[in-house]
Amino acid sequence: MNRLGQLGRMSWLNGNVSVRKRILPETKAYIAAMTVRPTSAIANVYNTLIKSMISSGIWDKLACLELYYTAHTEQAGLLNVVNPAETGRAVNTPTWEQIKGYTTNGSTNYVDTGFQPTDDGMKYKRNNAIIGWVAHWDSIPQTNGWYDVGWSTGTVGDGIIRLHIYSDGKLAYRMNGAAALTAAGTITSNSRYIAMTRALSTHHHFIVDGNYSVAVSANSAAVGVPAGTLKTIVLGGSNINGVFGNGKAIYPAVFFAGLHLTSGEWASFNGAIAIYLEEMGAI
Repeated sequence: MNRLGQLGRMSWLNGNVSVRKRILPETKAYIAAMTVRPTSAIANVYNTLIKSMISSGIWDKLACLELYYTAHTEQAGLLNVVNPAETGRAVNTPTWEQIKGYTTNGSTNYVDTGFQPTDDGMKYKRNNAIIGWVAHWDSIPQTNGWYDVGWSTGTVGDGIIRLHIYSDGKLAYRMNGAAALTAAGTITSNSRYIAMTRALSTHHHFIVDGNYSVAVSANSAAVGVPAGTLKTIVLGGSNINGVFGNGKAIYPAVFFAGLHLTSGEWASFNGAIAIYLEEMGAI
């Protein structure tokens, strides 16, 4: 049995002082919001990820980080690691599996991340933002359809957040902009990390795995608030002025949003998540 497997035999409250001393306050806050305590092995994997995010300066830029890919429980995976008082929702029972994440059906179910974008928030701004997801291993390329990630007030001229992947791997997206989706780039069956980011009022980027794209011209627009009851970003469709629609089967393992990440910061984030997935998958 490997070291993670051995640690997995110890409960979080088994009195292992050496393990507990290493746990960061941020990790403790995350664990405290869980209805079921993780094993020491799982707690250490969470802690390693959070420590890496803090040391690289990324932690303070994140508004939301949800880890659906876990050896723990579905409830734990829906918690916002950065602010555990916030949580996502699995709507109409999308399939969830340990060491995998969610599979939506493209029509009736989806993941409500609980994250509401703002025009000028503390960790999400019109011209300073990133949003994206990591797919589990059954995922891309998708079947042609509607949106993987979607959000809109439905008002012409308001900022739209949408990411769409076609069956041939072509990517189209809009990040806090009002015009049509920007066609940019191609993904492959090996692609896992997909994001949109904006640091300028005139340009935005798409990111696939470690490839940080050339800036694409697209003016930003004010990020409004949907009028309906659904106010947040959804995975597996689009929030169209507060109502779910335009569903698409997708396979999210991780969701994240926050302030813009530079190419160097993205490399650090990408690397930290990759280590997390590897270590959690070894338990």
